[in-house]
Amino acid sequence: MGVVVPFKSQLIDQAHHLAAKDPGRPLQANLRRAVSGAYYALFHCLVADVTGLMLGQNKEAQPLRHVMARTFGHTEMAEASKSFSKAVSKGFVQLHDSIRDCIPSRAIHPGVATMCSAFVVLQEARHKADYDLSERLSRNECVAFVQRAEGAIQAWNAAARDPSARAYMLSLLMWKKMRRD
Repeated sequence: MGVVVPFKSQLIDQAHHLAAKDPGRPLQANLRRAVSGAYYALFHCLVADVTGLMLGQNKEAQPLRHVMARTFGHTEMAEASKSFSKAVSKGFVQLHDSIRDCIPSRAIHPGVATMCSAFVVLQEARHKADYDLSERLSRNECVAFVQRAEGAIQAWNAAARDPSARAYMLSLLMWKKMRRD
């Protein structure tokens, strides 16, 4: 049996492949799919980490993780990511009280900040790539998006056990409910 490559890694590899494909004048379809793949690598990285944290990584929990994964909303995840990004740039008070209370250091790990920022930027880029066909994408622009996603995943991996990462993971799933308090 071979090594199982995580889905996020498969998506990054595919995005790199699509962004580099077609020497000379790249096809817009390939560049747009590369941007989309880079965004979905972040999305699936976070969903896998949250479901693994909440339900465990063992094989018996796999069906539960799949069910839980379907409950994540792109908009809700972007709102949580924007809020965490604002907390980095404008101060910790930008976060809801219940989230601030989960982060004893009152600091957001740089890897969390990198992931939040990349998630917001790449979600916006994916929307443009998927829905705004009036604008042509360049290979360099797409490669930069893929590299940003790859860097965000690496930064996230270094931060995933930090209390701010765990608070962020919780907020990805429950942002709307937490904002009602």
